[in-house]
Amino acid sequence: MYQDPVTQHVRRDFTRLVEGQTVGEALTSLRERPPEGRIIYLYVTDADGRLKGVVPTRRLLLNPLERPISEIMVPNVVAIPHTATVLDACEFFAMHRLLAFPVVDEERRIIGVVDVE
Repeated sequence: MYQDPVTQHVRRDFTRLVEGQTVGEALTSLRERPPEGRIIYLYVTDADGRLKGVVPTRRLLLNPLERPISEIMVPNVVAIPHTATVLDACEFFAMHRLLAFPVVDEERRIIGVVDVE
């Protein structure tokens, strides 16, 4: 199992926000199309699906509706490459102590998310 590709264990029902949205637009989008799974982190992508940042739920809920997502996101997100194994992913969890990580391809497009479960 530890040598399995991490891509065999990704969740594809993660929450994605778009870089050009405002807080209000992001909240409306989430309400209209709620994700099936739980929300751990909200990942921000550009129009081509490339990872640009992450928004903690608290920031999304507590900022003014007109504020751009790009102003409240945390840039430089740690991501797991799609070529990683499950063992590699375990090392990311041990090193960074986060609850979930996006898994990205060579162009940093999000393929899915792995979490501590």
